[in-house]
Amino acid sequence: GLRIGGLTTLKTLEECLDLADFSEALSVEYGMNVRNSLSLSNFLAQADGRSPGLCCLISLGSKIVSLKNSKAISLVQFMTEKSQDDHVIDLFLPEPISLAFERVGRSPKDLPIVCVSTAKSEDGSIQVAVGGAKEVKSPFSLHNFDDDGLEEIKAIFADADDDWASAEYRQEVGAVLLSRALQKLHLQAGLQEAK
Repeated sequence: GLRIGGLTTLKTLEECLDLADFSEALSVEYGMNVRNSLSLSNFLAQADGRSPGLCCLISLGSKIVSLKNSKAISLVQFMTEKSQDDHVIDLFLPEPISLAFERVGRSPKDLPIVCVSTAKSEDGSIQVAVGGAKEVKSPFSLHNFDDDGLEEIKAIFADADDDWASAEYRQEVGAVLLSRALQKLHLQAGLQEAK
């Protein structure tokens, strides 16, 4: 996998991963000037569940080593337990195979009301992360092609009411976005096989 230092800029992280959908997610969240200067540690210190970049990093199975945790913990655990005086030292990512990101926002460059990121691992399982609500949500995996993830999406967004959208809206749109992301992963796999 990859080991990325906490002081690495978001632009360098984007170039290292070389995933078009991750680049798209970051461009929704930040302009080029911010991506060129904001460190990964500072990004994670201020990010919340609305962050498209965080959603992608969670689906990629990221683990964190911080000042307070010398052993690697999941990114979701770090985000739910983070404190102001805890900073990221390293981010560990399994070697990314493919990533698909889908979102719905009020405008093309606005933070998403709902977003879904899917990442395929070497063992064929698909890790799904969702965002758009302020609270960071735990990811889930799809191991079976019969499972469309609809029940998991409904459960995750069951209490996601806020000023931006209702839980029902997020449940409905989240299911559509997951379907699109899974189709995109399938197309990416077909293109890789063709090469």
